[in-house]
Amino acid sequence: MESKSFFQKPVDELTFEDIQYLVDEKIPESYNLDYKRDNYEKSKTHELAKDISAFANTQGGYLIIGVDEDKDANGVTIPGDIIGIEKEEDIEKRIMDRVITSIMPHPYVTPKIIDIPENADRIILVLYIPQSHDSLHMVVVKKKNCYYKRYHDQNIPMDEYEVRTRYSLLSKSEGDIDSHTDEEILKMLGRCKSTMKGSLVLVLSPVFADYKFKDFKIARSFDDWDHYKHPKNLMLPGPSTKPRLGYFEKANDRLDPSCILQIGTNCNIRYISSHVFYPRSDVRYFDASETVYELFHILNIALDFYSKIGFFGYLRITVQISELYNSRLRFENLKEFSEEAPVLLNDFNLFRQTIESNYLFTHKKEIIDECLLPIFMEGGFDKVLNCWNDNDEPVVS
Repeated sequence: MESKSFFQKPVDELTFEDIQYLVDEKIPESYNLDYKRDNYEKSKTHELAKDISAFANTQGGYLIIGVDEDKDANGVTIPGDIIGIEKEEDIEKRIMDRVITSIMPHPYVTPKIIDIPENADRIILVLYIPQSHDSLHMVVVKKKNCYYKRYHDQNIPMDEYEVRTRYSLLSKSEGDIDSHTDEEILKMLGRCKSTMKGSLVLVLSPVFADYKFKDFKIARSFDDWDHYKHPKNLMLPGPSTKPRLGYFEKANDRLDPSCILQIGTNCNIRYISSHVFYPRSDVRYFDASETVYELFHILNIALDFYSKIGFFGYLRITVQISELYNSRLRFENLKEFSEEAPVLLNDFNLFRQTIESNYLFTHKKEIIDECLLPIFMEGGFDKVLNCWNDNDEPVVS
């Protein structure tokens, strides 16, 4: 598989080589990329707020501070030399403090400091700003209250009609996603008869107000993506028709064939499994270790897919565990079934959160623990245990 490009990496994985690639290839400024030669001085707080809020109010993007700006023959802004900015203590915190006081509500920003080889006194500062899923962000500096948006490579004010329209779309976004997710879960449960005795369902949906992925953009990514391939019995459309993502479905190779992983045309990722439950005499066992492994494994696959198509915005995550009532906890790394484990008397409450994908990439364990903690607490534990090793990776047999 080819290496990931700058736009296919989580911010935490960016390196100097990624910045050098942008410069060498003269990747121009665009709706999601902006270069800055110098750091933002205090006198330029309004410019900092405008640049960040415009990305958050549109489709998200990257501010790369420490790279000079140049023009090509057509007047398009391209990167010049890597200049770097002075390496200062707490530079990220000071930037974020200004964001908090100059943008309301303040958007999510992920900073990344990149060292410059052979120049220990200077750094590159990358600020990643995802598209906001639940609000527009107003610049509030020197009483210049204004909403900005990204238009090509410029930041321009939004007019009153745009602001009203965007808020209308934002108010519908999560509700529409949840309704669609509920319908998809019912369809998946209907297809898998083995889930009658219990099932685990995970659905991930990108959250955005006015942007839709195009099938052709995603279908091309499957050519070099290790996790998926065309099913052998699939009759694809003719050569003049681009394949739609709804055709791509494959059982997880490691898991039971009843485990199905799907990717929809809207970039939803859907997973269903029935073998986290073990029937035994009069009481079923819910395998906590296997559940943690499956959630962790599918989240890794999903995040790899989203990075392949260059999406690092917000994701709506839904986890449903059906028929948990009257089962006992079991841990795969413990050899014996515990007949003394408390019987679970309640079904699992649907877990739903909207999470920024870069945060999910670095906090999978925390999110999974938060999802499963109610089950463990009912099972007599005050935390999720016996499911992770010392490296925060799932324990598997």
